This record gives sequence, structure tokens and C-alpha cells, in this order.
Amino acid sequence: MDRHRRRGRRATDRVERAADAAETVATLAELGVLFLRILSLPFRAVAALLRMIAD
Repeated sequence: MDRHRRRGRRATDRVERAADAAETVATLAELGVLFLRILSLPFRAVAALLRMIAD
């Protein structure tokens, strides 16, 4: 009986660890998207200036 409880606990721990890992990956992906958006801002500004000059 005790052995079954331990197995169940280990399985639960694995599921929780997998959920934590998935959450970490999602957070890193969101940060990556935010970083790329911030990085692209100067290029967007230059493109807008060039459009204004060209008109």
C-alpha cells in the first residue's frame, strides 16, 4: 500500500515538474517576443522617417 502511494506521489511530482517546465518555456518565449519587439522599434522609427521624407 505504501509503495503505491509513493509511486503516485512520484508521478504527481513528475507532472508538476513538467507543468513548471512548460510554464518556464512559455515565459521565456513571451520575453523573447517582447525583446524582439523592443529591438525592432528603432528600425520602425527609421522606416517611418524615410516614408515621411519620401512623401
